Parts: sequence; C-alpha cells; structure tokens
Amino acid sequence: MMTAQPVHPGKTLSDEWLDQMNITVTDAAKALGVSRKTVSAILNGRQRISKQMSIRLGLALGVPSDTWALKQLEYDLATMNRRRIRVKRLTPANFAGEVQ
Repeated sequence: MMTAQPVHPGKTLSDEWLDQMNITVTDAAKALGVSRKTVSAILNGRQRISKQMSIRLGLALGVPSDTWALKQLEYDLATMNRRRIRVKRLTPANFAGEVQ
C-alpha cells in the first residue's frame, strides 16, 4: 500500500506561518538569530529542524517548541519507514535454551 509522501516541517513553517504572516526568509533569519542560508535550507526541506531550532521557532512564533521537534520526528519516522529495514522479531521463544 502506498502512503502519501510525508511533508517536511519546513514546508509547514513556510506555508502555514511565514507566508501567512508575510515574513521573508531574511526577516525570519534575523528574528531567529541564524543565517538566511539556514532558514532557506529548512524551508526547502534540505535541512532538519534541530532541537535548538525548535526552541527558537517556539519562542519566535509563540507555540510550544516541542511542536517543531515532533513535526521533525514524525517526518523522520515516516521517511525511514519507507525504506526496507530487516530485523528479526524479538520474542522469548527465539532465545529459549541459550545460556545467559
């Protein structure tokens, strides 16, 4: 079953916050205390929203900082789940009879 492509949190930041508030990348960078290049990379999905950036965004936008950290985590997990990862299921039966 195909699932929808996850949305990078930078797209959410761009579409639902900066664009709605008519804030430029340059102005956002100044307010956040980071480079324009950093903000641009996040908005274009080339860079993750770090824990520190989550705090900066939370303070600047007046939303809980964990909102941005969770959006990034959800994106990361959705992206990782699209790859094939092979593991063996851990159950007590798998290890019965082994010496500890």
